Amino acid sequence: MTKDKWTRLVEYINKKSIGEIIYRKDIIKLNDEGSFGDTTTDNLRLWLVHCEYLKSTGRGEYKILRHINNKISSSDIKKMAYNYEYRMNHERFEKLSEILNGENKCNNGEFFELTK
Repeated sequence: MTKDKWTRLVEYINKKSIGEIIYRKDIIKLNDEGSFGDTTTDNLRLWLVHCEYLKSTGRGEYKILRHINNKISSSDIKKMAYNYEYRMNHERFEKLSEILNGENKCNNGEFFELTK
């Protein structure tokens, strides 16, 4: 019986040292001869970045910030990741509202940064 994609990814990350750099191409190789798509793999990787298990250090490079508890499911990671995106978007919206509804003062380009 082959292991599922999440289990393989967790094992791959947890066998590495904290602080070690891993590469997207190596994560994609965990695909096990096409048993799951690259899109799914990239979603898992992205969720781990949002949940601060990995940190992007360059194009296709990720630093391991901490190991993943074996009891955490991919669904749990997905929920935490989407909560992170919601919080970040909510904070941007609040800041943008402050700028737009605040006093008529120069914001030094802050408005443009928040709208990206």
